[in-house]
Amino acid sequence: MGIRVRGHVRRKGEVLTILIAISLLWGSSRIASAQALSHPLSLGRGDFFFERVVFPDTVRLLAVMVQFQTDTDPRTTGNGQFELFVGRPDSVIDAPPHDHAYFRNHLKFLENYYARVSHGEVIIESDILEPIITLSKGMQSYSPQNATDYRPLASLFEDSWRKADSLAPSLDFSRYQSFVIFHAGVGRDVNLQELFGFDPTPFDIPSVYLGLSALRRVFGNTYKGVAVNGGRAFITNSMIIPETENRLLASVS
Repeated sequence: MGIRVRGHVRRKGEVLTILIAISLLWGSSRIASAQALSHPLSLGRGDFFFERVVFPDTVRLLAVMVQFQTDTDPRTTGNGQFELFVGRPDSVIDAPPHDHAYFRNHLKFLENYYARVSHGEVIIESDILEPIITLSKGMQSYSPQNATDYRPLASLFEDSWRKADSLAPSLDFSRYQSFVIFHAGVGRDVNLQELFGFDPTPFDIPSVYLGLSALRRVFGNTYKGVAVNGGRAFITNSMIIPETENRLLASVS
């Protein structure tokens, strides 16, 4: 059964995945309402205008933690690695360590939220892989510098899930319908250009939902997703979400 979304018919699982992406981003972020987003949350048209939504009973979600090669590039926030140390005095909201338990708690919030607002009609069952995945490239390699160029984000999608498949060969990926990449660093989601007149960290990674239609813009219309489990299953979507939206920036006078 499909769901009509402003003239488009989408699969129920895809619509719920988009809603989960919105909830994860805004549930884990504390962005002031006066601050404009620097990019759209979705790469598809009409994803957030629903005439009628019928949810499946249960959606299984798989998340991975992805970090990058250590860098000293001032154009990115952080050094490409997760903040795993404790006790940074300036951090109150989303305080480190940003470890497995930290992301597990965010997913638990998501499960509780949907169970509550749907009166038990929507059940989310989430898992997060225990090992941190370290990619072979720096963060800047995955940061799109053109609003219509999805290739860096699509590369992050492919590199992350291929590495996850190699680290967990016995995991049955076909059990899951929704996928999340939690990456090290801060999302490029607040319009700093508007606030400061320039973007001090233009190589941060924007938070997006990549569905199959967006991925096919990069890889072609025959693209099936990332092959996992020896080609027996394909991952066709991902939310790309940062470890936090909090950052320290020097004031500009």
